[in-house]
Amino acid sequence: MRKNAWTSWGVTAFLGLFLVLGTAGLHADDTKPPLLTQVKGLALADSEVQSLEDIVLGAYQTIVASRADVTSDRAVMTRQLLMPNVTVKDLEPTVRHSIEAEMKIRLAELDRQLKIRKLIGNKRWAALMDLAASLKKQTPVPDDPVDDPQTNRILNVLRVLGS
Repeated sequence: MRKNAWTSWGVTAFLGLFLVLGTAGLHADDTKPPLLTQVKGLALADSEVQSLEDIVLGAYQTIVASRADVTSDRAVMTRQLLMPNVTVKDLEPTVRHSIEAEMKIRLAELDRQLKIRKLIGNKRWAALMDLAASLKKQTPVPDDPVDDPQTNRILNVLRVLGS
């Protein structure tokens, strides 16, 4: 009977230790500084922020227009598919136009990334992209204005980069 008591105590101790260590592993990512601290840590000059805004705005206009084309083409294809006796050849021009619009989106995104990386360097570019991804994943996304206008501008850039 004594053996069972030690066995149950050992199992309980093991499970407790497992839970404590497992929980510590889950909180390993909590050591990252808050998003705003990371944004300020980029140490972007006013001219760099302005250039970032220009790059992002220029690409954004192309991307939005091309996304609208893709959406419109999907609607046209849906309508065409409802027609009797439609063939792949009938759909091909719309599909090609949609593919070209998607290609414009990808190329604009790549061009934007390359311009940003050239402007701020590899390390800050990588950090900026990580921050854009982090901001996109945050629910709810912080919409509250920050005291620092430059940080607000960078947050707006991050929001567009994450969209």
